[in-house]
This record gives sequence, structure tokens and C-alpha cells, in this order.
Amino acid sequence: YEPHGSGCILCGHPVAFDKQCPSCRHLGTIHYDNLSFIHYYTGFFRDVLLKWKAGGYFRLSYIFSELLIKNGLVNPGTPVVIVPCSTADSFVRAGANLSSISSILSGNGIPQIKGVYKKRFSPYFKQKKLTVRQRIDGIGNRFYLPSRNQNRYSGRVILLDDVYTTGATVNIGAKLLKEAGFSHVTVITLFRGILDSHHQ
Repeated sequence: YEPHGSGCILCGHPVAFDKQCPSCRHLGTIHYDNLSFIHYYTGFFRDVLLKWKAGGYFRLSYIFSELLIKNGLVNPGTPVVIVPCSTADSFVRAGANLSSISSILSGNGIPQIKGVYKKRFSPYFKQKKLTVRQRIDGIGNRFYLPSRNQNRYSGRVILLDDVYTTGATVNIGAKLLKEAGFSHVTVITLFRGILDSHHQ
């Protein structure tokens, strides 16, 4: 995928000349400091990620981990936090795969911090069926910071997720990480989604 026009300097979404970013304008206050990703979430790469998430193609976790390292997106100097999943989600969704990437990165000297913030399980929350506005408005109730982690940490941290679509998930994650004491949150995702025209 080759974006038309320039990319948003904050989130990477394609932006037409002299227009506001169609992605960032939905979020309101943006809590992360910068974002990087491997590729846009289109075509072949969409199929690859869907197979990884649904089919358990574990070898892809090694490929994604190598891309993160070789592209300099992660390094031994900055710890990584993965977007948490609920216990139930970990058995069926991408959270288990993100955990596998976390383990691989750890084996390559990339420090990991687990359990900084948590995700609540909600069987009634079907994110794919929601509009952009509904995702953003509802995401704040899905994650929380345990009181013991309030202002417990410091310094820089990387928040790792699989796909940046609306940005709601990583934005609330960055907010909670800053409440945990981190001063700078870099979001890294494997892929960056492109909002459909009716979402813009």
C-alpha cells in the first residue's frame, strides 16, 4: 500500500494535503508521544495477520519479532509492555500471540514489564461491530490501572499492539502507563490500519 499525500506525523495515517488527520481527530486528547509500525494493514498483510491471529501460525511471531528488532523499533534500552488481554481472550485471540512476541523479544534482550495495567473481560463488547466513535467512547471502561501501580514506574516505555485502527486501545493504554509514572510512551504496532472513507 502506498498512501496518497503525506502521513500524519503522529499516527502515520495518510493525510491529504492541507487536511486534518482523519484518524487523530477522533481521539481527542492523545496520550502517547509517538508511534511507529511495520506496514499498513492492507491486502497481503491483512491476510497474514488474520492467519496469525486465528490460525495460530506461531512461526510468524518470530518473523514479526525479527522485524521489530531489525527495524530498530525495539531495543534493550527501553522496556516493552504489551496491550493486555483478559484471561478468556488469551486462549482465543491475538493476546496469546502478542505474549509469544513478548517472550521472543525478551529472549533477545528486550526488557518486558508485565501487569502494569489490566483488561476487563466483557462478553458483550464486540469491537469489530462498533463505529469509530463507539470504540473510542467505550474503551475507557475496558482497561484499568491497579492502585498498586499508580506512579510506580518512571522513564520511557514502549507499548506494543498488533494493529492500530482507531487508536483507542493504545491511547487509553498510554494514558494508564503515564498514570503508572512513565514519562514517555512510544506506541509500536505491527500494522497501521487505514480508516474507511465513511469513518473519515
